[in-house]
Amino acid sequence: MQRLIPTLALLFLGGSVAAEDVLTLVPAQIQLHGDVDSHRVNVVLTSDGQSLGQVEDAELVSSNPGVAKIKGRKILPVADGEATITATHEGKSATAAVKVSGMAAPHRWSFRHDVQPVLAKLGCNSGACHGALAGKGGFRLSLRGYDNAAD
Repeated sequence: MQRLIPTLALLFLGGSVAAEDVLTLVPAQIQLHGDVDSHRVNVVLTSDGQSLGQVEDAELVSSNPGVAKIKGRKILPVADGEATITATHEGKSATAAVKVSGMAAPHRWSFRHDVQPVLAKLGCNSGACHGALAGKGGFRLSLRGYDNAAD
């Protein structure tokens, strides 16, 4: 309401209000490491510093598809290097910097990043399965994966 009153006063007095809508790409900087890394980006429309919401139909383009390619709203690594992702929508544009490294290094498997998401998706860490107090079949996980160190 505080923003509306000055706006109405200006319109009543014959003035005009020109609130510029700004397109933003979130995050503005992305670092990808290794061939299995990826990052989702969001295109957000703002006006006077307040978010008006996500823009789902914005077009995303990579300045260097040989380094980072786009699949839907995900940025995927292709080779070591740098690229700029540009989002365009209704004449407005926004950019994000992407840095890809470690493509030659072999993938290092980890329980937290590679196994635990699969267990969570299948419901293995729920209370009815291995996330129960005593676990199940000699295998016990923290309920809903809240304790990475103990799992």
